[in-house]
Amino acid sequence: MEALLSANEDILIPPLSLGLKNQASYIQNRRSATVFSSVNQASPQGVQAIKFNIASSQEWAMPDSVILSFDVVNDDTANDLYPATPGAHCLFERYQCRIASTQVEDIEHYGRTCEAFSRLIPTEKKLNDSALGFGTELTPYVSADAATKLSSKSLWEAENHQAKFIGHTAADKTKRVFMKLPLSGIFGGGMTKYLPLWSLGGGGIEITLSLASADAAMITKPTIPTSGVEGVGSSTYHLENIRCEVDMITIDSALQEQYSRNMLEGGSLTLHTNLWNVTQVFLGGGNAGSFDVSVSKSLSRVATLFANFSEELSTLQREKGSLYVNNFKAPGNAESMSSHVTVGSKRFPEFENQSLVAHFWRLTNALGVAKSLPHTLSTDMDSYGSASFCLGTDLEACPLVASSGINTTGGQEMALHCKNFIGTSTAGDAAARTQANTLRRCWMMLHYEAVIELRATGCHLLT
Repeated sequence: MEALLSANEDILIPPLSLGLKNQASYIQNRRSATVFSSVNQASPQGVQAIKFNIASSQEWAMPDSVILSFDVVNDDTANDLYPATPGAHCLFERYQCRIASTQVEDIEHYGRTCEAFSRLIPTEKKLNDSALGFGTELTPYVSADAATKLSSKSLWEAENHQAKFIGHTAADKTKRVFMKLPLSGIFGGGMTKYLPLWSLGGGGIEITLSLASADAAMITKPTIPTSGVEGVGSSTYHLENIRCEVDMITIDSALQEQYSRNMLEGGSLTLHTNLWNVTQVFLGGGNAGSFDVSVSKSLSRVATLFANFSEELSTLQREKGSLYVNNFKAPGNAESMSSHVTVGSKRFPEFENQSLVAHFWRLTNALGVAKSLPHTLSTDMDSYGSASFCLGTDLEACPLVASSGINTTGGQEMALHCKNFIGTSTAGDAAARTQANTLRRCWMMLHYEAVIELRATGCHLLT
């Protein structure tokens, strides 16, 4: 022991390292820029896509500073507007990002995927994020008796977080909201490098968000919070004053010249990131809770596979607020449910995930919080086993380092195998319960590593 310790190297501990902090005098300026959308207004009934182009001939963009803002205007003069989620992500069905005209991100079912993971973050953080959006109604929109039962758990169980409504009178029909892009591998916080806008030619970075239909984003037969009875909600609205805010920096001309010369001489600038691929798969009506879901994607580093489910929602369910953007059906048979994932000939885990608790354990591992003392999930087992179910599988050989995900470029099929995944429902007659108990839709979400290579010839995405 002493021999090993004596051979080890001493370091100077921080309290004894006296002097000034490190600095970066080569950064000359930072400005908060505002980029306006290419359209003045957007709505589900009109122009359905909003676009931003972030460009500069000499600056770098700070990706974690990007935030979108817009006014949501209720066009119904008689009824209030009831968003499906506290965050503004319920408004959007698809997110795309192009760098120098090359598409690097394309996330379908964007609102649902955002909501799935927002339900898992700590409650305080979720409340902070929703405060930027529509806000969280702290008094549940249910009857008085139900509100009393929910009062002690409504903030703890994320599925009970409901958005504040937007009024219909001239004084309160407009709500200014802000929205981050948490799923974006470019702007969602995972990108730790500044983005060299000057190297992208005239293409810049283009962000496109496509609006979901009104009946997929709004509740049209809400429970009125003041009375606890069913009412009528608006389904006509539009977005205006649409902006993107981003911080940009300018660096010293000598250092900037070195970067420029590197690219002119055939060099490249590389950005490592993690991207998403989301696929919706329809399940057979007679699956009886046992089914296989497979996807084939040619990706060199798949890090994590997530999945969540829903029954086929009826018109009445959707009108009352159970929409595909916020419905995450959990299997009701908590002890007999089981699943595993296969990628080619490999199996994850070696034996079945048996029971709801086993799935919760695998999810916390996939999210990277299982072994952390300070990090938590905003859900308990009642919530996880009822309306916030998500399945997660870590596919990395070594989660502590980069580029250890599984390679599927050889044509390997990724498949999720589920048994006894029966839903939960007690409402309606026997036929209605059978329909509700059958999971009919599965969303497979792949989180994979990618490299964005910037050259004088353009942008290249390596996956």
